[in-house]
Amino acid sequence: MKWISNILLGADFGLSFEWQQPVGDLIWERMALTLVLTFSALLMTWGIALPVGVFSAVKKYSIADYLVTGLSFLGLDVDPERNRTGRGDRAITSSESRAAAFVIRTQEELVIARETLEACKQAVAVG
Repeated sequence: MKWISNILLGADFGLSFEWQQPVGDLIWERMALTLVLTFSALLMTWGIALPVGVFSAVKKYSIADYLVTGLSFLGLDVDPERNRTGRGDRAITSSESRAAAFVIRTQEELVIARETLEACKQAVAVG
């Protein structure tokens, strides 16, 4: 509890076992490069995805649209067995895939599942 209260009250994450330095200092040292990489990747993604998405929307159902859509899935290899049998948050791509696709449960799915279960119980009780 003391460790958590130190984080909340003074942003004191303690001492690193590996480097014997304050963890907060180690985090801040790496934060600038992390932010540069993050925003560079974000800008590059937007710089490619937005123009391609607009192009695909304007040229809807054209050969160019199908080509762009097909290229967007290049490198994605979905494993049918993982997709069918997995539960919870999981990767559904095969280990050979160049890109990864994940299924992440959301609260919406949980609410829908609970409401569906309740509706089934009521239907069984009435029937």
